[in-house]
Amino acid sequence: MFKKFLEKIGKKQLFWSTKGETNTEIIDYGNFFNQVRTALILMPEQLDNFSVAINRQQDLAKLMPETRFSVFIREQNASLIPNDLQNNTIRLTENDLTPIGVPTRRFLGKIAENHYDVIIDLNPDFDLVSTYVCKKAKAKLSICLCHPQREPFYNLQFCAPESDTIDQKIDMMVKYISQFLASGASSNADLQPA
Repeated sequence: MFKKFLEKIGKKQLFWSTKGETNTEIIDYGNFFNQVRTALILMPEQLDNFSVAINRQQDLAKLMPETRFSVFIREQNASLIPNDLQNNTIRLTENDLTPIGVPTRRFLGKIAENHYDVIIDLNPDFDLVSTYVCKKAKAKLSICLCHPQREPFYNLQFCAPESDTIDQKIDMMVKYISQFLASGASSNADLQPA
C-alpha cells in the first residue's frame, strides 16, 4: 500500500514537471524515419512482455539497418538481452531509483548526455520509469502504445484494441513504422531526376 502511495507521488511529480511544456513541431513521419540514425527502445519490466518486446526490437532493427539501437532495461532482465545488444544496453538498477520510485537525477543525467532521434516505448501500459526516461531524453519523436496518461510525453501513439495481446499491439506498431519507412522511401524516389 505504501509503495502505491509513493508511486502516486512519483506520477504527480512527473505530470507537474510538464506543466506549460508543449511540443507542436510537425513531423513528416515518412521522411523522418528514413533519416533516423539513433533510437532508444524502452523495454517492459514484466518478463512475459519483455520476451515479446525483444523480438519486436529485432524486427525494428531489420527494418532500419542504418540505425544504432540502444535498449533501456531493468537490471533483472539483463540476462535476456541478446549478445549483439549487450554493448548498447542502459540498465536501471535499484540504486538508480529514488524512494518514490522514479529515476535519480544522476541516472537521468546519463540519459540526457546521449542524443536519440527516436524513442520507442514498448511497454503495453503507462510505465512511470520509462516515461521519465522518455521525457529526459528529449528525442524529436517519441512513440508508444495508446494510453491517456502518456499523452503529454509522447508525440506519436498507436491505438490497438484492448482485446489484442501485447504481441499483436507491438506488431501493429512495427507494421505502421514499416509503412512510414516505405512512404518516405517512395516520396524520396519521386523527387529523384529521371
